[in-house]
Amino acid sequence: MDDIWKTWLGYLLSVLSMLLMQAIYTALWPPNRQSKHLSAPTPKLKREELEFLEISAGIDPVVDIVAIHGLDGHRELTWTAANGTMWLRDLLAADIPNARVLSYGYDADTRSLESTSTQTIYRHAETFMRALVRQRTGSKQRPIIFLAHSLGGIILKKALTICHSRNIGSNDGFRDVLVSTHATLFFGTPHAGTKSAGLLRMLNRLLSFYMETNDIILRDLEENSSVLEDIQATYLSASEEVTNVYFYETYRTSLLGRIGNFIVPYYSATIAGEKQVVRQELLADHVQLVKYTSDNDPNYKAVLYCLKESFEGANTVVEEKWAREHGYRSTYQEEPAILAKYPRRCKRRATITKSYSSKATPGSFEKLYPAS
Repeated sequence: MDDIWKTWLGYLLSVLSMLLMQAIYTALWPPNRQSKHLSAPTPKLKREELEFLEISAGIDPVVDIVAIHGLDGHRELTWTAANGTMWLRDLLAADIPNARVLSYGYDADTRSLESTSTQTIYRHAETFMRALVRQRTGSKQRPIIFLAHSLGGIILKKALTICHSRNIGSNDGFRDVLVSTHATLFFGTPHAGTKSAGLLRMLNRLLSFYMETNDIILRDLEENSSVLEDIQATYLSASEEVTNVYFYETYRTSLLGRIGNFIVPYYSATIAGEKQVVRQELLADHVQLVKYTSDNDPNYKAVLYCLKESFEGANTVVEEKWAREHGYRSTYQEEPAILAKYPRRCKRRATITKSYSSKATPGSFEKLYPAS
C-alpha cells in the first residue's frame, strides 16, 4: 500500500510541476510571437527560414544593407511591428531604393519545445560571414551597411574581427567583406554584457523541466564576460575605418506583463573610446527598438536619417579603401619575385634558425621562403 501511495504522490508532484511550468511559461510569454515580452519561446525555425532572405533587390543597387536579429529572434518577425509593418520591406525599400536589403536568420533560441542549437558566438559569426560571402558573389566590392539587434551586434562584431584576422593572401572572401564595410548600426547590443542574461539563465533552469533550454550564449552575455571583453578589444582595431552608430533603449521592457527592466542599459549599449561613433536614443523598449509602425514613427525617422547619412558617403569611402587594398594585394603577390632578384640581400632559408622562424607571423616565413 505504501508503494502505491508513493507512486501516486510522485505522479501528482510531476503533474503539479508541469502545471507550474506551464503557468510560468504563459505568464512570461503569452502565445503571440509579436508580444512585447522579452525573449518569448518561438516555434522552431524551419531550415528555409535560416541564412539570408533578400527583402529587396534594389533598383541598380549601389549598397547592401544587411540586417541580423538577436536572441530568440527571426529574420522577418524581429523587424515587424504589431500592425504588420515589416519596415525593411515596407518602408526602407522605398526610402532608399538603390540599396539591396538582406536579412539574416540563424537559430538563436535559448528555449524550445523541440530542440536548441549548441552553436557558440564564434561559430554563429563564422557561419554568418560564409553565408554573406556567398550572397555577395559578383558584387564583393559593393559597400555594406549593417543593422544588428541585440545579440546580432555581438555576432557581427565577432564576424568582422574574424575578417580582420585574415591575411592579405587569404582567398575565402572574408577580408573583402571588411574592406567593403562602411557602417554598422547597433540596436540595443550588450557590448559590456547585461544583468538580464543571468535572469534568463535562472528562468531557463526552471523551464528546463518543461522544455529544451540552452545557456551557451547566455553565459557569454553576462556582465564582466571575458568573451565580450575580447570581442570588443579586437573590434576596436577591426573597425577603425567603420562608422559605428549605437541606438539605445529609453523604456523598460515588460516582464510578467507589468515588471519592467532595461535589458541593455545605456552604458552597455554604447561604448566609449571608439572612432567615428554616433550615439542615439530611441523611444522604445529593447524589443521595440527595431519595430516601426509607419514612416511617421519618430524612431524610424531617426534610424532612416542615420542610414541615409551612411548611404550618401558609402561609395566614395569604400572605393578609397579598395584602392588601398588592391595596392596591398599587388605588393603581396610581387614580394617573392622582388626578393628573388636580390638573393644576397635576403636571408636564405638555410641561414634562418628554427627559433627565428618560429617567432614569425604564421604563414609569412613560408610565403617569403618557399621550400625549393
